[in-house]
Amino acid sequence: MRVAAVTGSTRGIGRAIGKALEEKGWLVYFSGTSPRTDIAAHYVQCDISQEADRQNFLETILFECGRIDLLVNNAGVAPEKRLDILETTTESFERLMHVNLEGTFFMCQCFANQMIKQGGAGCRIVSPATPAA
Repeated sequence: MRVAAVTGSTRGIGRAIGKALEEKGWLVYFSGTSPRTDIAAHYVQCDISQEADRQNFLETILFECGRIDLLVNNAGVAPEKRLDILETTTESFERLMHVNLEGTFFMCQCFANQMIKQGGAGCRIVSPATPAA
């Protein structure tokens, strides 16, 4: 069975992607920053901006399945308060970059290293446009 990890999948586009993969026969691990939800049998709480959370997400999948075949980087945040570019704050900008850029980049690194260890054949990483953008 092919194994997929979908970040930011407690609702919206991420949840729809995960459900579509399940319908195609994939074993899907859903994730989000919320505590355990009832959306899926395989859910791991994961804030992609946190290294320990990224590693825990991967390690949970490997412990339970022994492999990962697909990572869908769907997680992303919008500004807490939408401001004109001439008024935005450093804190708001840093939060966006920390989650949407840095978190996604290091999620790719973490999962890609595992995929390479597995031989890489058939493994994929997909990063759709950030839904919050």
